[in-house]
Amino acid sequence: MKVQEFTAEQTAHPGYDLCIVGGGIIGVLTAYQAAIAHPSIRIALIDRGEFGLGASHYAAALSSTLASTGLVGELSSESDRFYLHLARENPTLPIRQLPIIYVGDSSDPIPDTTRTITEVKPDDPRFSLPLSQLTNAHRLLYGGDVMHIEPLGLIKSLVRKLQAFANVTCLEYTGIESAQIMPDETLWLNTNRVFGINAERVLLALGPWSLSHQMTRSSVEVSCRNKKIVTMRLDVSPTANCPVIFFPKEDAFLLPTDEQFLFSIRSDEWDIQPDQKLLISDADRHNGRIILERYAPNLLDYYDDRDVFCDCYSSNSEPVIIPHNRFSKVFIATGGNGRGVRLAPAIARMALTKLIPTSNYIQNSY
Repeated sequence: MKVQEFTAEQTAHPGYDLCIVGGGIIGVLTAYQAAIAHPSIRIALIDRGEFGLGASHYAAALSSTLASTGLVGELSSESDRFYLHLARENPTLPIRQLPIIYVGDSSDPIPDTTRTITEVKPDDPRFSLPLSQLTNAHRLLYGGDVMHIEPLGLIKSLVRKLQAFANVTCLEYTGIESAQIMPDETLWLNTNRVFGINAERVLLALGPWSLSHQMTRSSVEVSCRNKKIVTMRLDVSPTANCPVIFFPKEDAFLLPTDEQFLFSIRSDEWDIQPDQKLLISDADRHNGRIILERYAPNLLDYYDDRDVFCDCYSSNSEPVIIPHNRFSKVFIATGGNGRGVRLAPAIARMALTKLIPTSNYIQNSY
């Protein structure tokens, strides 16, 4: 591969031992864990826009005891421990625990969860359920507490911490346009700014942009597709002891926040481009209304549509952490399957162990 000649201005930016491209929750947590585990290596975290304003910003960011595969269950439990550790270190972080109730018909199979679940009655005094249509034909299962993270607030807080590390550089509005191998086998990243970035190792954590970026699409297009994610907002205030309400059969949930409910519903629109104007379709609104009519017609008057985005889904519902098909010492982390925030700490740890095999980051250190 021919190596381009660079001016003194272009090569003025210092080299890095690890460059993480993508400032969403996975990229930021990878940088954070690397900075703690390896305080002597030079780390760069870069994003083409502002940190946290991509797919992570739109995520409902709710963990769940449901797991599509055994690995997803393990990664979810690991990530929950990590988030609890962060919350204990800094109680002001936007991380909270909420009880979760699974709701379905009494004839439905019991959900396969990572924890013990127990049957509860609609009038259980521990919970205030906003579901006016519950009957004896429904089954309610209590699944313990789950994590809810406000992604943008957490990302901004962690970036501030990273900026305090002497060995970490955080660069916003820095897009990667191409890459090439240097004579010393390091990678040169050509940016949209006046400088390039030289890196020993690179993690590309681009979320749904992995399927459109020229550096990643050929590596992931066989095993991944982008799918639309829809979140409605119900402008009614939840009561103080309202749990998360999950509808396993419909793959939907109601998440109480301080002022309203977030209502996440399944969408089956595939091959979405993250930079296109995404709209909630009539089919999305209809599917949401059917769920509310079945369980909570009292909430229909508050039904509103606000947030729609997409995420990268893998063929086996597990995160994708793979080597680049052209560049050595470059890995790609994507395939959050709509659970990127939920699994991000574990995905970051897995990516680090591939990038830095001698990593002293220990999975069960928290």
